[in-house]
Amino acid sequence: MLSKGIPSKVVVFIECILLSCCVKQISSSVFEKSISSPYFVDKTAMIKTLFENCKNTPNIMITCPKLFGKSLNLDMIKRFAEIEVDKNGIPVPKTETSNYKLFSNSSLKISQHKNLIDAHLAEYPVILFNLSLNEIQMENTTVERILQGLREALKTTTLKYEWLLNKLVEIQSNVENSKLEEQISFLQNVLDMNLNRDGITTSLLRLTEIVYQCFLKKVIVLIDDYDAVINKAILTPNLDSDAVIKVIKTMIGKLLEPFYPYVKFAVITGMNGILYHFHFLEMKTISHFLEMKTISHHRFSSSPLFSFYFGFTNEEVNLLLNRLNIGQKQSERDQIEKYYKGYTALGNLPVKTSTEKTIFNPYSITSYLADVVEHTGPSKDLNYWAETEPKARFLEKFVKASEFRKFMMELLHDKIIFVKHMHNYYENELVAFKNLVDRDFEDISSFDVLTFLAFMFEYGYLSYTRELNFYRIPNKEVARDIRKYLLLWYRNSVAITEEELSSIGDHLSDVINLEDAPDSKFNQFVQTSSRVFESMVSKHEELMPKRGGLQFELRSILYLAATGKERRAKVGEKLDSDFYENYPDTAKLVVINDEGTAMIILIMYEDSETLQEAMQYVKTNKLNLKQTIKCKKILSVNLLKDLTWETDYEVIFLQRETGW
Repeated sequence: MLSKGIPSKVVVFIECILLSCCVKQISSSVFEKSISSPYFVDKTAMIKTLFENCKNTPNIMITCPKLFGKSLNLDMIKRFAEIEVDKNGIPVPKTETSNYKLFSNSSLKISQHKNLIDAHLAEYPVILFNLSLNEIQMENTTVERILQGLREALKTTTLKYEWLLNKLVEIQSNVENSKLEEQISFLQNVLDMNLNRDGITTSLLRLTEIVYQCFLKKVIVLIDDYDAVINKAILTPNLDSDAVIKVIKTMIGKLLEPFYPYVKFAVITGMNGILYHFHFLEMKTISHFLEMKTISHHRFSSSPLFSFYFGFTNEEVNLLLNRLNIGQKQSERDQIEKYYKGYTALGNLPVKTSTEKTIFNPYSITSYLADVVEHTGPSKDLNYWAETEPKARFLEKFVKASEFRKFMMELLHDKIIFVKHMHNYYENELVAFKNLVDRDFEDISSFDVLTFLAFMFEYGYLSYTRELNFYRIPNKEVARDIRKYLLLWYRNSVAITEEELSSIGDHLSDVINLEDAPDSKFNQFVQTSSRVFESMVSKHEELMPKRGGLQFELRSILYLAATGKERRAKVGEKLDSDFYENYPDTAKLVVINDEGTAMIILIMYEDSETLQEAMQYVKTNKLNLKQTIKCKKILSVNLLKDLTWETDYEVIFLQRETGW
């Protein structure tokens, strides 16, 4: 489903370049249509990279967030490699095919590699199987509905070879052969969607064998969004996800067996590397797994081979902006970077010399440019990717947990979360995550949250920096989406009204913006905030964390208030690392206005001694803020058991200097 407000004239292109999940196989014209569009970004060099590397590893898994170009790239590979046939299945001479004309186009990067074109263009039968299954991405999903979606996807894939069924039937009329009868029966059951569960698990294997025997050439298998149904099963409460995982694991895993004679290579795309670890566990020993090298996993954020073929680089975005005569003002370019940049990826360099670069969200960039070109103006909240399909419903569920809200607020406040290594999902962790979905979200541990953060990373809600090992929110578009779900929870679950948040925000703005705020303004802010917070906790104590965590709930309320409306103040700059190390239980909020006044709010629960130390630290240390500061206002709040506040407030004027 495309974002609301995108002009109809460019809908076709956006569907081409960044396909939404759909059960229908991509049509043969998708890649060709995208080339003729002014929004096209040439990723055809990926074809060369793929054919060069499949010599060493016959199966390649590539994972990256949804709507980052996986479907379009697979369609590109299909168009390049597939043998074109007429309606009777007779191959068309290579130089007469539309694909030859397409990829010999001198404007495409791949056209520079004539030897590659001669060796591989239109030389292989290709099977493209899409598991996105949009029709079953809905509430009340059951295992049977997922299986039915798989039957539909298999039918769509097999329709391309419907001529093959006719040919087999014709041969059978002249020759009796039990194998032939079995193949005809299989193809007919696929087209009639009559396969049982066991038939589904062996379907790709059998289809590949039949296609191979028809062409007498090894088949290239392309599987798009392989983990879509796994993720759906995991995120659907009380659904037997083990049954779904087993079907997908068996269906695809059989194609990856060593020495399987019918497959040239397979390219599998998805959001996470679950299948890679499934396959690893199927091998008897690690040494055997490494020796066979049957599959390699290339994660978008850490693969030096494939990173830049997904998403848009800075150079590619500049090319689009210049081509469309957009972004001539620096302020407009800054806004584009702030909202849509921020995903970390490695370049196409040797691993030892690889450097990290930041990538733009391609769906959001394309949608934004489409709105500007059609003169409709950008989406009101500048959110495009976050609004496509209900991908973030898991956020709506997890915000019920106070520990999760704490972590999310830390991330929104521009604090990075360090991890020992880039997290990978294994089967036992899938089970653990599924248990989280099925049980009470209000009671989860910090470890549960870290598992969930790994899931968010795969979905595209977090970025990861390999050298420093930390998660962070990539850009403002994602941050606003996360804030939206936090705000919904506070509104719906603990009945904080928009008027209350707005009142707190207005009083906070008064305290920050008045150069020497009078006591009355400060008292209004404290009284309004404490009254709302006390009412929330008293009425909904069952939804609150233990009292030792209430300081983080208060910080969340103040953050949501400070970021409401169209306030110009910057909210959420992190302090220096020493502060976080020395005062981990102190909730903090930093708000900076355009005039260089920073307000730092420090909150503790029943710990005035630590709070005083933290306040002294903030008063006497430069805290490495990015913005030049001339005045800092420090408010400390010690929450007492009866939910009243002990406060201390101090204003310190400084010479203008960065980082104080």
